[in-house]
Amino acid sequence: MIVAKLSGGILTVMAIDHSVLRLVRSLELTEITLDEIAADLYPTFAYSEDSFGSRPETLLLCGFGDLAAEASRRFESELSAKVDCLPYRNAGLAGYLHSRNLKAVAA
Repeated sequence: MIVAKLSGGILTVMAIDHSVLRLVRSLELTEITLDEIAADLYPTFAYSEDSFGSRPETLLLCGFGDLAAEASRRFESELSAKVDCLPYRNAGLAGYLHSRNLKAVAA
């Protein structure tokens, strides 16, 4: 699985193989466009396939906001991978709590 998180002008790409985090890259984008994101994302897919012996089957997108639907269609077609989009921008603790309908409580 490949995870791509967009936060401001930073794209973080992670490769996960058999539940093990194998690669993390954080890249500063000059423009927040799908072409710019693809230029960093596609080599990660190739690297993962070469290094881990199989093509990633899933791409998880987080923080793509208004670009999510178009990114999902494009990357699913061009990468031949299932694309899932997290429905919230924050993939950290706040995002996890939100996904579980929990709230953080100050101690």
